[in-house]
Amino acid sequence: MSVEKLALENFLLDIDCLNELSPWIDDINIFDILKIAKAEIRHSNFLAWLLNPNESHSFRERILKGVICHVIKYNSVYIDRAFNIIDAMLWNYGDFEIYREKHNIDVLIISDEKKVLICIENKVFSSEGNEQSTRYRQKLDEIYPEHRKLFIYLTPSGDEAIDNDNWISLSYKELIEIIETNMTLLKHSLSADEQIFTENYIKGVKRHIMDDMKLQEICSKIYFKHKQALDLIFENKPDIRDLIYTALVERLEKEASTTGNVVFDKNSSSKTIIRFNTPYSFQVFPKLIEPRKK
Repeated sequence: MSVEKLALENFLLDIDCLNELSPWIDDINIFDILKIAKAEIRHSNFLAWLLNPNESHSFRERILKGVICHVIKYNSVYIDRAFNIIDAMLWNYGDFEIYREKHNIDVLIISDEKKVLICIENKVFSSEGNEQSTRYRQKLDEIYPEHRKLFIYLTPSGDEAIDNDNWISLSYKELIEIIETNMTLLKHSLSADEQIFTENYIKGVKRHIMDDMKLQEICSKIYFKHKQALDLIFENKPDIRDLIYTALVERLEKEASTTGNVVFDKNSSSKTIIRFNTPYSFQVFPKLIEPRKK
């Protein structure tokens, strides 16, 4: 028995090692089903919903207050003294308005009554370009000159904005901890739908945005235990072009033999070019009677 075959056999005999991945493989997640887990705009939409104290969820102002208090608490040296924990804890958040893409800002939170503005720029799968944070700050300073402002730069790892003297970094790990803390506090108040939907969001963020350390640990253990077999599988995995070519050829051959709506010769095709005709195409472009002269 060859070394490669023995490695594959040992892997198949130890296939139960993959059971540890069941929580990730078998988990049903609405964000994955809808193919929006990696869509930055969808994350901003859900975040705006969670932050909105007037939305139809039981969190009320808790997530918004949690984010503001967290940012002030851990960045007090860099934040204007106009913002303080006491004010943020005692504010009535009912007059805060949450906007998506207002003035091109991902999430803009405004209280005209308190003259307060919180700007959240959400960078999930893209980075800042052309001094975006500086331009956004200058624009908001111009439009809302009398408002106290808090600029928050949200990224997977808490990266700094280019205009880092004025923007406070917030990581998705910190954001998720705020959400999870409030879910625990409200575990008897949240509806089943709120619980499921928010848990799905948290799992999606951990899997696609944050580094899921437990998942990495399990995958590394399985890979190094069966490295030779897995490398062999990766090297011989199906080529997507082969799969597409095979499917198209099967369909064209079936049409050619059953309906006559397609004229197809497999020998004149390849994975990169598939040649076929139809009776109508022959009417528009008749066959050449004589070969073209060179």
